[in-house]
Amino acid sequence: MVDRHERSDARRNREALLKAAAEVLAADPSASMDDIAARAGLGRATMYRHVSGRADLLAELSEWALDSARRAVADTDAPGAPDSSDRSAEAGLRHLLERLVIEGAGFRVLLRLDIGSDPRFTTARQQVLQPIADLVRRGKAAGEFRSDLDPIWAVAALIALLQAAVADEREDPARLVWETVVEGWRPAS
Repeated sequence: MVDRHERSDARRNREALLKAAAEVLAADPSASMDDIAARAGLGRATMYRHVSGRADLLAELSEWALDSARRAVADTDAPGAPDSSDRSAEAGLRHLLERLVIEGAGFRVLLRLDIGSDPRFTTARQQVLQPIADLVRRGKAAGEFRSDLDPIWAVAALIALLQAAVADEREDPARLVWETVVEGWRPAS
């Protein structure tokens, strides 16, 4: 987890390390720590001041991904955001999908390395994504989504498909997921 009291150069180095790790490991999941340090423009000693090894680096990447998802959800809940309470749940959900893609595009490596199977990560991710279930509930109550739609299952399906689209590097994953899943959530006319 990022120390908010870190020196600015240390914070920049940590960000460079995490960004480089996401890029390098997405291209080659077996890449070495030296490859990651080189991409980040850091020496080994500097890299190892931030992480103790590969497992620690992957844990940091996981936390970075969760922080990105938190930002996407927070942006969606912000006053004036397309899904604020004065807007439709459907508009909010579409905005949230787009924000998740923007924030999470660099984390394909976590999908490829199956970090999502770690129970601690799964629990934290469920907490971060809880507001999406609330958004689905709001859409059901407003008649925007089918009344028999299970919000928890809807979120699981939505996130699984979004992860698949991002991992496969599909063009416009938010639109693809929207058309594949959410269009089917609407009540029959």
